[in-house]
Amino acid sequence: MKPQPTHILFVAALLCLASCHKDDKLAEPGVHSVCFATDAVTKTILSPDASRVSWAADDVLSLWASDLQGNAVLTNQKFVVYGLDGTRAVFTSNLPEEMAPGLYNYIASCPSPSSLSGSVARFELPSRQDGRLGSGADIMLSSMETGHQLGTLNGSGGMTRLNLNMHHLVHMLKFYLPEGSNGLNGEPVSRMAFTIDRSGAGSIEVDLSAPDAAPVCTPEAGSVILEPAEALTPSASAQERNYLCAAVLPADFTQYDMLCVKLYSANYSATLDPIPLVGRSFKAGHSTPVALRVASVEANYNFRISLNSNNIGEPVRKLSIYAPTGCVWGDNGASLLTLENASGLTPEDVQTIIFSDPEPFLAFAGKTLSVVYDTDHIMLVQNVTLPSLEGLHNAEIALDAPYLLNEDFSQVTDISSNDAYSGGSIAGDKAAVAFLDGWSGARMGATAGGCIRLAARREGSGVVNSNYAARVDSAPLAVIKAPVDLELSFDYGVNNKYSFSCDFGSTTYVGYVNSNQNYSSDDESGVYETAVNFITSNDKDSDWSTPRKANFVLSSVEAGSDIRISWRTVPEKQGKLGNTTNWFYIDNVKVRVKQ
Repeated sequence: MKPQPTHILFVAALLCLASCHKDDKLAEPGVHSVCFATDAVTKTILSPDASRVSWAADDVLSLWASDLQGNAVLTNQKFVVYGLDGTRAVFTSNLPEEMAPGLYNYIASCPSPSSLSGSVARFELPSRQDGRLGSGADIMLSSMETGHQLGTLNGSGGMTRLNLNMHHLVHMLKFYLPEGSNGLNGEPVSRMAFTIDRSGAGSIEVDLSAPDAAPVCTPEAGSVILEPAEALTPSASAQERNYLCAAVLPADFTQYDMLCVKLYSANYSATLDPIPLVGRSFKAGHSTPVALRVASVEANYNFRISLNSNNIGEPVRKLSIYAPTGCVWGDNGASLLTLENASGLTPEDVQTIIFSDPEPFLAFAGKTLSVVYDTDHIMLVQNVTLPSLEGLHNAEIALDAPYLLNEDFSQVTDISSNDAYSGGSIAGDKAAVAFLDGWSGARMGATAGGCIRLAARREGSGVVNSNYAARVDSAPLAVIKAPVDLELSFDYGVNNKYSFSCDFGSTTYVGYVNSNQNYSSDDESGVYETAVNFITSNDKDSDWSTPRKANFVLSSVEAGSDIRISWRTVPEKQGKLGNTTNWFYIDNVKVRVKQ
């Protein structure tokens, strides 16, 4: 079957805009525009019965123009849709200056070429299509047409008409389930993958200086994937067929060439018998109907992946999941899977990954996924280990975006580094000890599976009095991409031990550092805001207890990959004889973006 060439009437005049929607987009005030009207066969979104295509709001058209002496005036000038009205569309673009009065030779393409080298335009036919020839799948190029200069959007310059004859450079396959078909065990086809020897996706190169010359087609290896917005159901009759359509490269076939198709539904898949292509020719501008005759189906193995909850504090706009070594995501064979939502992912944003064979599905059992969460200010990496998949056909991976920091010290071991009370001297700046994964502290201790404590120290002779601070720095947070306010919460407790009458408290400084250095006890490095400092004078809690709550906002925390929360305790300065150790206990630390 060969559809008639697409005839497009370009009219650069405000008269053609009368019926266009007022809220349709306009590139900028003062642009030069083209307006066109079309008949039944246009471009670029296919109707459900595959009988016609029409323009879409996101279409982009490129226009070339040269004067009659061959001087280029417009080169790959991109025009966007200004308005749609039935079979008509209005395109507009910005030009640096008005076109001089006179006649010009015009050539148009849709979509715009992916690259341009001299007069050779290269177009990429995508391997992932929507079944309706959208998103640049229907590649078209016009014959050369002579017409007057283009008028401006406000109507100055009069009316310009260009009768451009648009030619399809691709072949269209029209897949359908025959009438009486049961689909895939009663389920409609929600996804299709096919391969064609010598055809499929790839590139098309056209010499615009000879637009009637044969294009050069270069197929790429791999499958063409159709992922329609609406699943394909069986046709009601031979006269009322439902189609999924794919654009493929033109090709001539030999006796060994085959079309191989695999169909998917929500719970089943089917591999069709290969279709011989001997004696066939897929010509540009033609279409070929393909009946999908399902002989047998197999149950799929599926992962349903979603973002179940979010503790980062701001919307996750992109989620990237890297498959473990030796695993791939479904029959696509991809190692990287992404979920995206510009408004922020929700539990309703579910992506189903289909495996038609059990082995690659079961290969994920017990393996660890690397998950990357992207927000406006944060990039956070989380490792998620999958359970056993034995006996399952469907598995949910409901991801919980973690806090930037969430530490309950359940894995900490006993630590005692200059944190015990002594009636004698424990003077001096003490070196830090590292613990857990990225934490460090100086004059600090921990009880296994419990909490940690800082041990600020005051020593006084009655004449000379010395204060020795303590500090602890957390493991690095997630990567902070831009300055942001952070919410910090933790449980704490305080007490002390002293000699004579030195029952003194301490001041706790809370802030952050941007470094992976293990700081000594007296090091004051870091950003500490007055608003989050607090004094614990003469407070008494039980040893190794954290009955109190603290909630702070750290303002405008700088960008970096080594941001760590820091606590410093400094004893009160008192001129009395005796020693004091002030303990500050910390547990259940959580950090998130301030909402």
